[in-house]
Amino acid sequence: MSLSKDDEAMPTESPVTDSSAPVPAVTPFPVAEIRAARTTYALLLSSKMWWATVACLLIACWLTWQAIPANGPTIVIKFPDGHGLKSGDGVRHRGINVGTVSEVVLSDDLSQISASVTLTPEAAKLAREGTRFWIVRPQLSLTGVSGLETAVGAKYIAVSPGDPNGPARKSFDGLATVPPDENSDNGIDIVLRSDARHGVTVGSPLAWRGVDVGQTLSIHLSPDARFVDIHARIQPEYSRLLQKTSQFWVTSGLGVEVGLSGFKLNSDSLSSIVRGGVSFATPTVSDDRSPVQSGQMFMLHEKPDPAWLNSAASLPLIDFNLPPTVMIYGARKTSLLGIPRTQKFSMNGLVVQRDATTLELLTASDVLPLDAVVADVESGSEAEFRLESLASDFAMTMSLQPKLGSTDTAEAPAAIDSYRWLVSPDLKGNFAAVASADLRVPTQPEDCCICRSVRNEGIATSVIQSISRDQITANGISWSVAIDTSDLASWHGAPVVAMADGKTIGVFLAAKSGAVIAILQ
Repeated sequence: MSLSKDDEAMPTESPVTDSSAPVPAVTPFPVAEIRAARTTYALLLSSKMWWATVACLLIACWLTWQAIPANGPTIVIKFPDGHGLKSGDGVRHRGINVGTVSEVVLSDDLSQISASVTLTPEAAKLAREGTRFWIVRPQLSLTGVSGLETAVGAKYIAVSPGDPNGPARKSFDGLATVPPDENSDNGIDIVLRSDARHGVTVGSPLAWRGVDVGQTLSIHLSPDARFVDIHARIQPEYSRLLQKTSQFWVTSGLGVEVGLSGFKLNSDSLSSIVRGGVSFATPTVSDDRSPVQSGQMFMLHEKPDPAWLNSAASLPLIDFNLPPTVMIYGARKTSLLGIPRTQKFSMNGLVVQRDATTLELLTASDVLPLDAVVADVESGSEAEFRLESLASDFAMTMSLQPKLGSTDTAEAPAAIDSYRWLVSPDLKGNFAAVASADLRVPTQPEDCCICRSVRNEGIATSVIQSISRDQITANGISWSVAIDTSDLASWHGAPVVAMADGKTIGVFLAAKSGAVIAILQ
């Protein structure tokens, strides 16, 4: 489009500006703030979640480590027959698992099986010289039944440990059957030589007056094959019955004697009839009192000589005098539903002579000299008790004051909290008393026996009950005894005598909570 001359001559108008209008502000150009980048280490330090993650990771690793079963040594046991043993079966000792069978394979010559066993760390001492292994399986015979738990369950390997301090081994030859002396302690091993076996088998009882005091371990031919050698073991507590003059004879089977008056059937116990048995007696005690050593050989006779039984010596199982006891009769006050009543009781007691040594052994500064000891008598004021001597016809009623048997009652265990001493300043009478020389303070559990006096047809004698150190657990001033107290109430208050030297070391308590020996302090 073209402009006319008029348009070109017309002046141009400039825009009118309002001075009163606000002038917009000039916005500056944004500048970025530059910061240093944070490292991973800084992030870990600044965030608590990272620390929680690390803690959870450590706990997970520790739990995983604890879940991994710890293993002990691995041993190899060779058995003549596997009897269904397989990988994963257990190894047991005293009823608990001490290992696991990891592999069962045939031997290289295919004559036996080889079982690899991994023991637990606690059972590492089973891998020692002398340890015996056998496979437990159901066995039924005329002599008994064993291994029934494996009839429907898994088989397992049983263990009879050797010397825990013996040399270590990694390879063992397992037994085909359970050893006859599995539950036997160390005793005296002897050899019985006979012209024939006479029905005696491995595990047959060895009896003294009809009481089993040992058993046969093995049967072999003599080196010249002329005799049969029966290896037997006498239990340690009956070792005093065995002398060099002892005579042995077979008691297995049935015997019939026919005469003009009829016939007589002779038989022993069913066990002897089934398994065979051996009896022995000691006709005379020889001048040589040296003990019989293991390996001693005796002749085994088919029948006993009547002279052996007629002149059989009376051999005590102990070689010391037992302390005579007294019977203590008293009464204590009890309450039933708030109604007071008096309950009478009786127990055994031991009269102790009073002298300087007795004061030192059995009393404290606040305890009077001891004359008799009892249990379950309330401590406090004097009470009337009746003491009866079983060794003689003497009895008396007198006031005795019960005192605590422990000088530190705050730490006395509850098992003997009711244990009391009966004390009197002047106990007099025809009582057989125990001297201080016959008392001893024990330092640790030991083989012992409890004894009490009895009268039979006017004759006083003593009866004993043996207690092994394996049945005793020390609990400070008392010993707990793992023995059934249901039939031991008559032994309550009886003195405890050490088998080693015949010294009185404590008092037996047949409490409701269990059997306890309150030892002398």
